[in-house]
Amino acid sequence: MRKWKSAVIPSLIVIIIFLLGAVIILNGQASATKNAMSKIDDSESSKINKNFINAFFNYSSQSMRYKQVEKFMTPQGFHDTFPSGTDIPKEGTNKLGSSINKITSYENVISKTELRYLSEIDTNTIFNGVSSRSELLIKSTLVFIEGEGWKVDGLELVSEMSR
Repeated sequence: MRKWKSAVIPSLIVIIIFLLGAVIILNGQASATKNAMSKIDDSESSKINKNFINAFFNYSSQSMRYKQVEKFMTPQGFHDTFPSGTDIPKEGTNKLGSSINKITSYENVISKTELRYLSEIDTNTIFNGVSSRSELLIKSTLVFIEGEGWKVDGLELVSEMSR
């Protein structure tokens, strides 16, 4: 009986130490994740991201939309905004416009010169006089270019929910 107790007690101590170590490590990882992805408001890059989103989702014609956003983007980022992926959409007989009701953005620091934003955007879109409301989740990648500052280098629609 004593041999059993002498073997079990050290084993339990090792298991407890292991579990405490695991809890400490996991808690540190959770804190790092929370710090890496945070709601942002005032940084220069967040202002560029917000200005870009406002320009991209507040427009009364497609040509106006693309004229407004080009200054915020790299050539690759600008190309990512084309719905077909090849060319800027041509104005047709259909009337298309959009406006933003609300934006909430979260920043994820990739490096000193690259940031990723997830933005929740509540929009109204009007197509040929018919209005619809959508909630969008957009991922935008910003890069810092020496002499130019922060530019949108990538854009991806993650999710859309129409109402």
